Amino acid sequence: DNDKEETVEANSILTVNKDYTQNIKENQINTVEKEKITTVKEDYEIHGLKDINTIVKNDMKTIIENDMITRVKGTVTEYVEQDVKKKYLENLFTQVGKDFRLDVQNNYHLKSNNIKLNADIIELIGETGVTLRCGGNVLTVNQDGIHLKSSNIDTTSSNGGVNAQDVAKPLINKPLYEKIRVISLEASVSKQATIDEVLTFTATVEKYENDAWSQTTDLNETQLSQLQWYFIKNNNEEDKDIITDNPTDDNITINGLTMTVNLQEDNIYKWGHAHCYVVNSEEEGYAISELERYLEVDDIKGSYPRQEDGKCQAILNVDEPRDEELAQIRWTIEGREESTYNGKKEITHNLKDENVYEINFTAYIDGKPEDAAKGRLYYDSNENQEVKNNTK
Repeated sequence: DNDKEETVEANSILTVNKDYTQNIKENQINTVEKEKITTVKEDYEIHGLKDINTIVKNDMKTIIENDMITRVKGTVTEYVEQDVKKKYLENLFTQVGKDFRLDVQNNYHLKSNNIKLNADIIELIGETGVTLRCGGNVLTVNQDGIHLKSSNIDTTSSNGGVNAQDVAKPLINKPLYEKIRVISLEASVSKQATIDEVLTFTATVEKYENDAWSQTTDLNETQLSQLQWYFIKNNNEEDKDIITDNPTDDNITINGLTMTVNLQEDNIYKWGHAHCYVVNSEEEGYAISELERYLEVDDIKGSYPRQEDGKCQAILNVDEPRDEELAQIRWTIEGREESTYNGKKEITHNLKDENVYEINFTAYIDGKPEDAAKGRLYYDSNENQEVKNNTK
């Protein structure tokens, strides 16, 4: 609870035979007036959960005796105020997924033994002129015209031209962080009984250490931060894509290796797809739960298949209702409960038997008569019937 100050007048040596852990809940400041040397005989990892800033007032040198891999999920910006020199002793391959633009304000000089350009369309624009030169032969296109200089012009030559050497295109894979992986994800509920039933998803992970993968639940905060959690709802059991195009108000809590989900009370989606992964969402943790949906009859659509009959269709608020959802539909006609129509999305009723001109229908979900949709059909043996609905 108190401050601590320690002064060592001469040298200080600390030897720890096993692990050494520091937990600092606020800031850490290290000031070294001369050299600082850090030697790590095996792996060295730095995890910045937010920003990392490096400021060097003089020179900075990095020497890597083996491979170097850099992966950036966002953008990369380099701003250099003086010259940049790069030397590659072997091959250089650059692959651009979309556009590529190079702006040079002064001269641009490219030298190579062979140059080959492949494109569907090639357009060369020279404000002053464009010249092809080989030996003493010159072809120039400028604002004055097209100029050909050669001691021998053969328009019937069989010469097929020169061929530049092809360069094989390499496969450049995305670099992966291979220290933690999710091997499975388990759902506590395969099918919800009620909307307020809590969904819990638990991940099983492995950690790579001592040259082997081993299952563990002992992950520090930095390692836990590498787990990517997603809960996606839709009406397609097979659609596992991580596309957050159905924004929801679900209450989602992530704690260590578990994710709990409390669905919003008016959920209208059939399936909940849970993902937990470090690198590959298709090969790591995935689980699915069948969700309970909030049901409501939005409207009643009426029609007259025959003169004495009226047809009513209940329009629900959800897509592709399940059988158990349809079973909850209830109907009333002229205020009477019609149990023979229970569970039917579409009914056909004899209007003449009602002995009234205006016949009122309601449809609702069992237990929710206050949310009923209303519709009217009309019967008059001497007139054409009309349909009125959407009077909820």
